Amino acid sequence: MDYEERKAQMIKEAYESLIKINGVTYDKRFNELVYYPKDSERESFIIPDGTVAIRDNAFYGVENLKSVYMPVSVVRIGECAFSKSKIVEAMLSDNIEYIGKKAFENCKELTKINIPLYIEEIGDNAFSWCENLQDITLPSSLSTIGIGAFSFCGSLTRIILPEDLIELENNAFTGCKSLKTAVIPSSVKKVGDYAFSNCYELETVDLIDGIKEIGSFAFADCTSLTDVKIPKSVEKIGYGAFAGCTALKYVKIPKDREYDMKWTIDCPDKTRIIFY
Repeated sequence: MDYEERKAQMIKEAYESLIKINGVTYDKRFNELVYYPKDSERESFIIPDGTVAIRDNAFYGVENLKSVYMPVSVVRIGECAFSKSKIVEAMLSDNIEYIGKKAFENCKELTKINIPLYIEEIGDNAFSWCENLQDITLPSSLSTIGIGAFSFCGSLTRIILPEDLIELENNAFTGCKSLKTAVIPSSVKKVGDYAFSNCYELETVDLIDGIKEIGSFAFADCTSLTDVKIPKSVEKIGYGAFAGCTALKYVKIPKDREYDMKWTIDCPDKTRIIFY
């Protein structure tokens, strides 16, 4: 069998593996949900038990669906799986290990979602622009929060990062304008560039000793932030890390550390540097 014949055979097998149940398309080879019809009038949907994954774009732009429930068999949500849909509530399987890039991006009606207990990675922009998402609890299993994962979640007020988190990528929480507190554990070696920039109501940030680097513009334009203590473990502070923090009164830094003081650019003249 030559290349073209093998290719034709593979296409045939893939097509024959697709089945429809109540209008929803599945791949019976891999037990994956492939496509949910945009014109469905259902407001609630329970994904069948035995489904292992939600394919990329499966629920993209669905308008009538308000709530979706996943069985414990689901372990993966693909890229853009629910992006730009009108869902309000999503109950995820606790066995999910990965939420793909832009999986729930621009789900502007989403108010309630559980982050799975055993998840290890949240992909880039997975929940960006979920403007009505108010509260999330991140499990201890989580090791990576991708680029812009929760960016512009304008109603999010509080975030406690898990103690074993390793990667806090660039722009992770940028534009979360209602966020008031953030606790960053020692396991995070670098707070990514712009990670909390434009969080206008951010009042307190706890940087736990163990962090090695604070990225460029990491807390830029956090205009409600009044004081910051830099842990002794921090070896590098990026350019403009606290630029535009107009309410900043005190910055405490270790006396045995020498940082590039350009990171104070745009802080008000009243900001005091206190060595400890």
